[in-house]
Amino acid sequence: MNSIALRAPSAALILALSALTPALAQNRLPAVEVESTRNTPLRYDVNSVCPTMGEQLQESLAYSVRYLDQAGEMRVEFDLQGQVPDKVSATGGPMDLRAPVRRAVRWLHCSNGPANKQRYAFLVIFKPDDGSGTSDGANRQAQAVTIQPLQVLALKD
Repeated sequence: MNSIALRAPSAALILALSALTPALAQNRLPAVEVESTRNTPLRYDVNSVCPTMGEQLQESLAYSVRYLDQAGEMRVEFDLQGQVPDKVSATGGPMDLRAPVRRAVRWLHCSNGPANKQRYAFLVIFKPDDGSGTSDGANRQAQAVTIQPLQVLALKD
């Protein structure tokens, strides 16, 4: 008798769940297409698509570099399709300068951007004020941030 009493509620539960299945299927969210740039090969000719990048970044980062006064090398990668960089990442270098670098790269204006999405990488070198007391602010700004293309052989992913 116990086995019959246990089977009856489970059969009723199965019937109730099967009636809910069409209602749940109607409330499903639409599928989302996710695009990955992980397999996109890196390009290092960033100066060909953003010819004024060095000047733009020096101007954008001058205050942060002078204020934080930290030396280091930072690897920067970004996607480019058209004229505005996207999905910017900054690794290495002073941690306090990563957010200003990402922000500055997002504000870059690249005049020769590709029609299809490409992933670019470059190196930013920060040099703190050497204490020489140079009064020429423009000269100090130019020395504080250096942009260099990455060499393919230097990358170890």
